[in-house]
Amino acid sequence: MIRSFLLLVFYMFILLACSENKSEILRINYQEFNIRKHALKHFSELGEIEKVVQIETNDHCLVSYAINVVASNNGDIYIAEKDSQKKVFRFDKNGTFISSYGVVGEGPGESKEIACFDIDHDQSLYISGGNKIIKYNANGTFVKELKTDFDGQDIKVIGDKIYVYNSYPSFNNDKSSKHEIYIYSLDLAFVRGIGTFDERLMKHSFFPFNVLTKCKDKCFYSKLYNLGFRSIDPNKLSISDVSIPISSDKLDGLFKKKRLKSKERNQINALTHFFMFFYGSDNYIFGAERCRSKNILSFWKINPELKTIDKYPFTKLIHYLEDDKAEICFDRVSGAYKDGVILAIEDSERFQNYKNKEPLFKKIKFELSDNPILVFLRIN
Repeated sequence: MIRSFLLLVFYMFILLACSENKSEILRINYQEFNIRKHALKHFSELGEIEKVVQIETNDHCLVSYAINVVASNNGDIYIAEKDSQKKVFRFDKNGTFISSYGVVGEGPGESKEIACFDIDHDQSLYISGGNKIIKYNANGTFVKELKTDFDGQDIKVIGDKIYVYNSYPSFNNDKSSKHEIYIYSLDLAFVRGIGTFDERLMKHSFFPFNVLTKCKDKCFYSKLYNLGFRSIDPNKLSISDVSIPISSDKLDGLFKKKRLKSKERNQINALTHFFMFFYGSDNYIFGAERCRSKNILSFWKINPELKTIDKYPFTKLIHYLEDDKAEICFDRVSGAYKDGVILAIEDSERFQNYKNKEPLFKKIKFELSDNPILVFLRIN
């Protein structure tokens, strides 16, 4: 009798957990958005270069690739060096080095890797990586750390909350406890988990440059294996979902296999239709739609409030495909600021070929060993 009662309680708990996950997602029809496609002969049709910042180069702040760049409200620039030094470097608005954050190790305030970082309104800095979230104050002093039961591959601070994307749980537990996003307060106190972890990540580790972003003081994030995005209501902590209707039968079939071979993993990489990056400004979200099997590479400008999507050919902005014919192009989109996107120039040899075509580039001396040049492009 007691056993039957306990089983009944258990099944009721499972049903409540499942109903909670279903009720917290509001599906939004993609057709509600006004979608406009544009030709793009030159990046100036997309926006205007507001400023060019040549990042200081010295032995204390060497940056291999400007993949993760954050600009603060006072103009300071933060760049993550994830490869060799595993630090976050802080520069002023002119590119002069100020300080660094992060220590390689396993002790308090130390981490084996930097997956991502973000700053809050007081310029306290939060690093996620190595199953840890570490907080530093604006001066770079270690404040607090939190060990997590998952691998947080992206982090975004919005208002008084920290959002962390779960890319791989490191514990064996009931599936109902594996959430997509974990939310914390600014002092790293747990608030709640939201969404359901994508089990496909357990079979095939895959992650874009970033997924979490901020727009209109709300958290947005892109979906991993299916083109689309979601938003989180900061008050109700509920999810709204926008999925782009694209056939994924072949991809779904591959994930049904018990074990994936190398050939099948390559097929997944080619078939996955996703956003390579997903950055937000005050009014827009900027994403790079990518699908190798369909040869798709386009730049999206999304206004979630007005429900508009403007699509541009990405190869006129980024030197990504070998057949690119753009007069001036950049090596990557590294982040966003309140008015637009932050572009990085890393290839000094290619830069010499078009530096005279842009007035703001002419006086810049850019050598092979120099840190990347950052270009702030205000989007129209």
